[in-house]
Amino acid sequence: MRVYKSQHQGHLFRCTARWNVILAAALLLGMMSESAVANDTDEGLGISSDGLVGGSHVGVLERDARYAAVGLQGGYGFLESVGPNSGAHHSLIGSAAASLRLSPLFSAALGMRGWIQYHPDDTLGADKTLYGTPELRIRSGGWISRQWALGGDVRVWLPGVSAPSIVWDAVTVDLAALATWTPTSKMMLGAKAGVRLDRSAEAAPDVDRLRYGDRISLPLCDYHSILTGLVWAFQIRPLWIWTEFSADWLVGRMAPTRFSPMRLAAGVRWRLHARIQLHATVVTALGPRPNVEIDDPWIPIEPRVSGMLGMTVIFGGDKSTASDRNNNGEIAQEGERLAETPKTEAAQEQNAEKETDNAELPETEAVRPVGTVAATILDKDGLPIAGAKVTVAADGFVREVKTARDGHFEVPDVPEGEATVRVTVPYFNPLEWTAEVQAGETWRQEVPPMQESEVGSQIRGLVRNLDGLPVSAKIVVTPGGHSLSADEMGEFQLDVEPGTYSVVIEAKGYRKQVRKVTVGKNSVEILNVDLRTKR
Repeated sequence: MRVYKSQHQGHLFRCTARWNVILAAALLLGMMSESAVANDTDEGLGISSDGLVGGSHVGVLERDARYAAVGLQGGYGFLESVGPNSGAHHSLIGSAAASLRLSPLFSAALGMRGWIQYHPDDTLGADKTLYGTPELRIRSGGWISRQWALGGDVRVWLPGVSAPSIVWDAVTVDLAALATWTPTSKMMLGAKAGVRLDRSAEAAPDVDRLRYGDRISLPLCDYHSILTGLVWAFQIRPLWIWTEFSADWLVGRMAPTRFSPMRLAAGVRWRLHARIQLHATVVTALGPRPNVEIDDPWIPIEPRVSGMLGMTVIFGGDKSTASDRNNNGEIAQEGERLAETPKTEAAQEQNAEKETDNAELPETEAVRPVGTVAATILDKDGLPIAGAKVTVAADGFVREVKTARDGHFEVPDVPEGEATVRVTVPYFNPLEWTAEVQAGETWRQEVPPMQESEVGSQIRGLVRNLDGLPVSAKIVVTPGGHSLSADEMGEFQLDVEPGTYSVVIEAKGYRKQVRKVTVGKNSVEILNVDLRTKR
């Protein structure tokens, strides 16, 4: 029995080293891709220990953020007495994962998870088990409305018994459907339903050569499973807090359903830095424990309680300057239908003049009492409006900011007294109100929701090269003979009558493109173009 123990541990060390090389290669790929991913890393729930966004066992679908990330997690697990030997089992748990998301529809992660479990003494003395397994996860999905997203998850476990090969007959696959609902920017609900095609028991060693501790530690199973789960997450700045229920319901002939693994989990995630996320997780297993005698089937036995701490490093994320942020230090991100409006030259000149005037004030002049204006901008459905331009003006003071992802803005140093606040954003009627600013205090009241404006037919688009850089191209739209140029951000828009149009896009040094678009009544046709250079 001890001979097998020694061989088993040696295999685990070799197998772990081999997969760590693969994981390191994935990390290198993430670092190399930093320049290729967009600067819009999602600041929502955050990335879990498996490298993708979600709770502990239930994934959620994210917005159009793209990222590369690597994460590490470690912790402790407690398991009460199981089997004929009395005494608790104690585990040191760890995992590592690298993930990549270059498309809004596709994410992939490669990970390694394992543990060292210390068992109570049996007739042969002290005992411990080392276990580790690599896994690959692929996720795809998209948003069908502003609040709902649907997608799927594929997870492949690669168990092995003799290095360096993998026992292909034991490869286990999870197939799950995912649904995500985000009623507000500070709350989300995710659901999972799927099936596990579990063949892990094919990698089981000879039970006669195992001690009870090894039998308890190995997460092998003789049955397929129906996978279910529900995760709820909400934000209390600067934290995201989540709680989750998940279950792997054993199915098959004579399946002992009452021993199906079930668990409750909760966690906290904190974005310490634009590139660094810290997280803490607590998981408790529910339900009775199966028997572990020689003739009993293989059923996974998870720690009764486990706690873990981890860190995720995100590559290709925020590279914005201070001018790209609002007064909360958050990146002013745009909503699903909004296009960011750059600050006008007139506003920049006005701010520059204001700074010059302030610099010339004599030192003896009294400092004016100031306060802060803050509010959250929502639409008529109560959803936040991101990227809206907010102008606060009062007694020679003018400042422009943009609302963050949750629709919030905050403007400090506003002179005491009446201040006029004006909010503008495409597709909505302007919103304006007067705030009574008091020295040393924050004006924070609920403001009316913004109302959508009537939108005529329009062609709108973005012209870029294959490196993702904007191109100031010339656009000709026929019939009608409309001619216009994309701005320095590569953006253009044209009001048209409903109908079918030919759009010609030309730029010096690039191949010409011709597109045909059909525009309906009171609708906007989006035309995004990637130009290729001439050879």
